[in-house]
Amino acid sequence: MPEKSTDGLVVKRVLAADEDKNKALFHLLCHLGNEPTLIFCNQRDSTKTVRDYLVKSGIPAVSFHGGMEQPDREKTLVQFRNGSILFLVASDLAARGLDIPEVKNVIHYELPLKQNDFLHRNGRTARMHAEGAAYLLLSPGEPIPVYLPEPPSLLELPPNDILPAASDWITLYISGGKKDKLSKMDIVGFLTKKGNLQKDEIGKIEVMDFMSFVAVKKERVEPLLKAVQPEKMKGKKYKIVVTT
Repeated sequence: MPEKSTDGLVVKRVLAADEDKNKALFHLLCHLGNEPTLIFCNQRDSTKTVRDYLVKSGIPAVSFHGGMEQPDREKTLVQFRNGSILFLVASDLAARGLDIPEVKNVIHYELPLKQNDFLHRNGRTARMHAEGAAYLLLSPGEPIPVYLPEPPSLLELPPNDILPAASDWITLYISGGKKDKLSKMDIVGFLTKKGNLQKDEIGKIEVMDFMSFVAVKKERVEPLLKAVQPEKMKGKKYKIVVTT
């Protein structure tokens, strides 16, 4: 496989020092920095194990898999879409058919058995002539999949690790949505007038039927919540809290 394809996708391999790929993943994420990244595993248990390792190592990450309740899956995707979550450790549920924005990096923590799954995972990056990268994380002796005619070029990681910077954004939950006649403009107006935010301190807003989510600058969350706590939006009091 050529190092760079015509659609802007770069494919490289990273070798782990032993069977435990977690350390190699940590080194790779420190090298890549705080770009939106999808980390694919083959099993839902693996997504949770890898997520736990990254969090303990100082890299905020969340898992995403079919065993989660639908509201939890949707909440996780909202945070990934608006940039308050940068590292999503996912099963192949996230490889197709979901509203996930283009990411900068795709990491195959575990390689899929089928070429179609490999291509769908990689399809999450390098869309519309943009640049993107896919990384194969390999343990010692792990074979290159048969669907790759030749090994991708090897990425040598630098010896010094620098933790990726945390996201500047955090997601707030609002207990009202379209069925309450709330719109994005209503939320922007409320946060600027009652919450004293500037427009550049408000990120992506998603209004659903009965709830809404809005990304705001992290350093503004505490004073914002204090300011809006007694206030009403369009004549009604709504619960507004940090999404967890």
